[in-house]
Amino acid sequence: MGIPGLSAALRPYGKATTLSGQSVVIDGPALVHRIWEAVMAQQSLESATLGHVPYAVLGEGFVNWLNLLHAGNVKVKWATRRGRLIRSTKTMTDTSSYMSSGVSRPRGNTPFSSNITLADLGRAGTGSTRRFPKHPFLVPAVAELVRNSRAWRDVVQVVPGEADTYCAEDIRQNGGIVLTSDSDLLMEDLGPHGSVAFFWEIGTKSETEETDLFALTYSARQLAEQLGLQDAGGIPRLAFEMTTRHTGLDEALHFAKASDTTEEITKENYQKFLEEHLVPQEYISADHPVISLLTSLDPRISELVIQSLNIDLATDAESSASTDIVTATGQPRGPDKTSMFLPVMVEDNARKSSWTTSESVRQLCYAIAQQHKKKEGPHGGPEQPPRRDDVVIEYRTLESPTGGRQMSLPSPAETESGCAELLATLEQIELGLPGRELLWLALAVYQDVDWSTSNGRHPLSVQVMGEAATLFLNPENSDGQGQQQQQQPGQYGWDVLHFTAQVQTSLYSLRMLQQVLDIVSALDDSPLSQTQEKLQQRLSNLPLIANWPTAESIFGQLSRIQRTGCLSVISKMLDIAEFEFKAPSKNRTSQNNQKKGQSSRKMPPRSLAVNPFAVLSPQAQEE
Repeated sequence: MGIPGLSAALRPYGKATTLSGQSVVIDGPALVHRIWEAVMAQQSLESATLGHVPYAVLGEGFVNWLNLLHAGNVKVKWATRRGRLIRSTKTMTDTSSYMSSGVSRPRGNTPFSSNITLADLGRAGTGSTRRFPKHPFLVPAVAELVRNSRAWRDVVQVVPGEADTYCAEDIRQNGGIVLTSDSDLLMEDLGPHGSVAFFWEIGTKSETEETDLFALTYSARQLAEQLGLQDAGGIPRLAFEMTTRHTGLDEALHFAKASDTTEEITKENYQKFLEEHLVPQEYISADHPVISLLTSLDPRISELVIQSLNIDLATDAESSASTDIVTATGQPRGPDKTSMFLPVMVEDNARKSSWTTSESVRQLCYAIAQQHKKKEGPHGGPEQPPRRDDVVIEYRTLESPTGGRQMSLPSPAETESGCAELLATLEQIELGLPGRELLWLALAVYQDVDWSTSNGRHPLSVQVMGEAATLFLNPENSDGQGQQQQQQPGQYGWDVLHFTAQVQTSLYSLRMLQQVLDIVSALDDSPLSQTQEKLQQRLSNLPLIANWPTAESIFGQLSRIQRTGCLSVISKMLDIAEFEFKAPSKNRTSQNNQKKGQSSRKMPPRSLAVNPFAVLSPQAQEE
């Protein structure tokens, strides 16, 4: 969150401290985003929109930076956080309007480098990258790559709360330094042997001794003494005055020490400020068996699991009332509402959300997450029946006018049937493929065709396949020996970007289901059914996020899908007429690129009965 201007105001009071031999706790997500900004500093907006910089480069940059600390004899830990909705809506709005006709392939950009120096990290976030869309799966992708690193796999931790709160508590108990970009930690009492340092204030004593690291460190206790705030509320009071009065250090110090700030309204506002920035929320008891399993989960999925565990806070009316959260649109979100904040995609905002076609998979995920049995009630009381929500609130975009989308959940019987249906679908699709490497993309095509024909639309996947055909089926692209060569387009239209987003959201929905199945299976009080166990095994082969299709790779993969005859298999599975596969004319392709958000061609709607969860969809309920 951070306090604007606080770290800059206190910089003169920082203490130069050597990092050698120090125990350091890293605010993981903050460093991941800092690495992203450093890598993207020499890239373009088009590059960011296409995801041109691979996740693997970002992961390597993170690991290389940890290696730099290790070489300086720094003892490193890493903590990550639960996912939460991004607050700012400006970036995505500006991106979609700026690139109304599509995205040009980046040319002449600086080559990707994962060698992030201290200077790179210090400059990160100060340039044009602020308006770039972030990689949608940035934190889980890097965490996944680090977990596959032999040297650093053991330092990855997912915690049931915010990373900064966890970091502060660890340092308070054990001493050391928190490395972060969040100035909130300046207000934390980190104990007599704890302090905080910022990524942009780490350096070396000389250019020739790159491993002799030092940083400016800050202790809330020492700062309060230096500024004479020991009896005036310390640094939290100073931060409050700077925030509420929008003033600098000297004036904030004056008001912090003045007696006229004891008015009741000021006391009330100050208490709210402390609760927002310093008072930790207990999301789950420290001895709950799921705690040891969180490291295997993505942060956003760990939040879903914790909410679904029917923990004490969720059933304690008093706690529930005190921990409600209000979204930017004024809609309440508290422990009584299971919510999922989905990653924000680079997609065509004029179309249905790219998360729409994979809804049925997430319905299974949300339902299975609640099929555990709670062994004891709140505060160690008698066993209680598991709580089941009728709906889950999904947040898919930054600009939801209703504060979230309600998704109805299937019953236990429908959930079992849905798992069997998904398992059968995967098996049938795989029979029409030469190998497993295209299975997950083929499933995304199946989901797109299923949803589109059920809603009277021409499948976007088939349209993009047609665009791919102009690159791979054109004789001009032959190498002269009958072999087709891949040709990258100079322009990526919003059709391609949106379908790529659909493929990635399909994969992430499957990833959510796989991780929830793993958690429920690991909690002995809730065994999976035989069908769910088979599905769990099938989903264990999902690719790493770093290997997911991108806008630049999807043409070649779709061309391979088309050549296998997979579209014919999908048409038979859905009992619909096979699509006539033709490459779109140049005029039609040009028109599609010139008009962002052009609605897909309408077709007669298909019966909803083909989709077992169609009756739960918002469209069906509206009808």
